[in-house]
Amino acid sequence: MERDLDKTEIMDDISDELDETRMERPRRRFRNGAELDPQKKSLIFGAAGALLLIILLVVFFGGGGDEKTAKELDAVKSRLDGMEKRLARIEGVEPKISSSENQIKGLHASVNRLENLTKGMKDQMEKLAQAPAPPKPQAQSAVPQKKPASVEKRLHEVRRGETLFSIAKKYGVTAAELRRLNNLSKDDPIQPGQRLIIDTGT
Repeated sequence: MERDLDKTEIMDDISDELDETRMERPRRRFRNGAELDPQKKSLIFGAAGALLLIILLVVFFGGGGDEKTAKELDAVKSRLDGMEKRLARIEGVEPKISSSENQIKGLHASVNRLENLTKGMKDQMEKLAQAPAPPKPQAQSAVPQKKPASVEKRLHEVRRGETLFSIAKKYGVTAAELRRLNNLSKDDPIQPGQRLIIDTGT
């Protein structure tokens, strides 16, 4: 009977202490100011509950060496280990989430820049549309205008084996006339590929 009263008193003391710590301790916040999400809260409370269960089992059974109690303790311990692993995995996901949030912010900034560029281009297109159109060229009259007579020069490209005399004979001019038109003296030789003026067109 006394043992049952002790168990009840211990249980009441533990629950009172848990209530007091919950009231005194301010809510835990992460670096960015966000509260723990419900999944993390449930894991933390589950781990605390498992730890409380282990303490109660140890207090009640006082190490009686019972084989069943040992198995139950091992089961509780393995569950507690599993919860710790899950909590560690969740903590590993947190940096990835913050990295993703930074990438999303960068994408939003890029989208805003593109929207501003698009708006600027639309404004420029509207200004161009409102600008006066350039004057249309006047239609040409049906009567063709006479072009001023241009002076056309007749040229001849010297080929291999040609002489000034043979070129002059070909075009019906004198060699002296070709020298005069091309500023050549009697001693100046002509070369293949050289262009000679044959007639000034006057």
